[in-house]
Amino acid sequence: MPGFDIGHLILIFGIAMIVFGPERMQQMARTIGHTLSDLRRASEGMPAIWSDESDALAPLISPADDTPSNDPGTMTLAEHFNELRSRMVKGAVPILLAAVACFFFSDTLLHLLKAPAGSHFQINAFGPMDGFVIKWKVALYAGLILSSPIWIYQGLAFILPALTAQEKHYVLPALAAVAGLLLAGTAFGYVLLYGMVRVMIGMFGRELNYLPNANSYISFVAFFMLACGLVFELPVVLLFLVRLGVLRTEMLRRQRKIAYFVLFVFAEVITPVSDPIVAPLIVMVPLVILYEGAIFATRFVLPREGTHSIGASAA
Repeated sequence: MPGFDIGHLILIFGIAMIVFGPERMQQMARTIGHTLSDLRRASEGMPAIWSDESDALAPLISPADDTPSNDPGTMTLAEHFNELRSRMVKGAVPILLAAVACFFFSDTLLHLLKAPAGSHFQINAFGPMDGFVIKWKVALYAGLILSSPIWIYQGLAFILPALTAQEKHYVLPALAAVAGLLLAGTAFGYVLLYGMVRVMIGMFGRELNYLPNANSYISFVAFFMLACGLVFELPVVLLFLVRLGVLRTEMLRRQRKIAYFVLFVFAEVITPVSDPIVAPLIVMVPLVILYEGAIFATRFVLPREGTHSIGASAA
């Protein structure tokens, strides 16, 4: 797994001090403190609020009429949970089927995952069940990626009833964007592994004998590739939040320093300890490009004057 030590913390603190300055950092610390205090007070009041409002929520959880409603706008809380459960099952089944199919090609997949470390690199298993477990883990990771268009669609389909007719036109482009960015991010992570893994192995030197553990190596490689794939979803997340009105384009432009700093910290977290600067910067560059691309794309997803926001009823 990627490491994170005191050296990384000192580096991040130094960069934050240079970028934001001591006064801005004090202001940010006070803001975080006030936010945590507000959250603590709100959580302490939750039991009383739930007790006072339990009678009002009862019709939602246990409706008088047992006949299910077909209107998404009048679905009860229990019906929403049933719908979510159904979508999760429909998303999990393709992952398992794809994983079973990939299991028969697990040797080929293992060869591809070993390739970044060099042709003479060998990984070792130490338990009688490790052969099956490691091959199944590789197949499951591959199945998760290959079936991504299906389970991503199930997630989008869950929120589909809440969209207006105009907003439903964005579903297919959003599905293509999410699946495409996930695959692109995973491929980008795989390319980075070619230099990263060899640097990490070279850090052992002559005094340390490195005996590669298959389980830990596969876990590291898969974690890094999936992390890159997920973080490549940044434009979709930002566009969705802008479309909901949670974020504004002007704020994304004004807070570039904070955004770039957060992206650098994330790159530090997912890259190895052995390279605290170069590798994180390489990971950070495409994230910055995606961030700026999301800002540019907001002009195409913002509601035009006179249109409704998500959840509003069509006229």
